[in-house]
Amino acid sequence: MTAAIPTVEPISIPLDQAAESFMADFQRMFPHAKMFVDGNAEGHANIEVAIFVPDEEMTSARYQAAELSAVYDLKTDYFIVPIVYPLDAYAEKAATRQ
Repeated sequence: MTAAIPTVEPISIPLDQAAESFMADFQRMFPHAKMFVDGNAEGHANIEVAIFVPDEEMTSARYQAAELSAVYDLKTDYFIVPIVYPLDAYAEKAATRQ
């Protein structure tokens, strides 16, 4: 059995807007998540999004983040790299973000 590839309507938006939209969609799935764009989107075709979730949601969040990233890759032609961390790492990572 093969997995169905979702039908996605391409859209043309800037990378930073695609990342914000990705984070909003992810937030709807994981309301307790905290996240931020890690780095600068200007002049790039990909961007990292740091995602922080409670320990009990780590496995599910990693899977959903990867799936959502694939959808955004098809939709926007940008690669959004989701990196999922435990929620208790948020303060330290946020303080040292680029």
